[in-house]
Amino acid sequence: TGNTLNFISLFALILAVVLWDAIHAFVAYDALMNAEGDVDSLKGAVSSNSFDAFPVIYADMKSNTATAAASTSDPIWRATEGIPVLGPNLASFRQVSQTINQVVVEGIGPLAAKAKGLNLGDFRPKDGQVDMAGIESFIPAIDAANRGLLDAQKTGNAIDTSHDLSPV
Repeated sequence: TGNTLNFISLFALILAVVLWDAIHAFVAYDALMNAEGDVDSLKGAVSSNSFDAFPVIYADMKSNTATAAASTSDPIWRATEGIPVLGPNLASFRQVSQTINQVVVEGIGPLAAKAKGLNLGDFRPKDGQVDMAGIESFIPAIDAANRGLLDAQKTGNAIDTSHDLSPV
């Protein structure tokens, strides 16, 4: 009958939306975990003075965080943010994903671009002198990264998690 068909259609629509968001949540979570691995790779590159690896690691990290941000920002995801209980959790996950992407692009990006070819040994004193020009050349990148991180901090601090479930 008509009512049964309407019920089945409504159920199928709800199921499709739930599956859509679940798949996108898993994609975003996986991308963020991969980005976390990239952070470990960056730490390893610093500790081993392998700064030539920075641009490649950064590109992967940026791709991962962009995937997470995009996966949690599509129209279906955004529409389900209005659902009681579930919605605020989805909104927080989206906002956190976007903020992490902001940290990577605006905070790490300027430094990653400048790091290629860097050798920490170049900053050691030679004949009692430190090459200040080499150090000073990093100031614009450090300033840009600092601004980006401060903006991301403001964005992150503005996320309302008061209605989220504890895992979020």
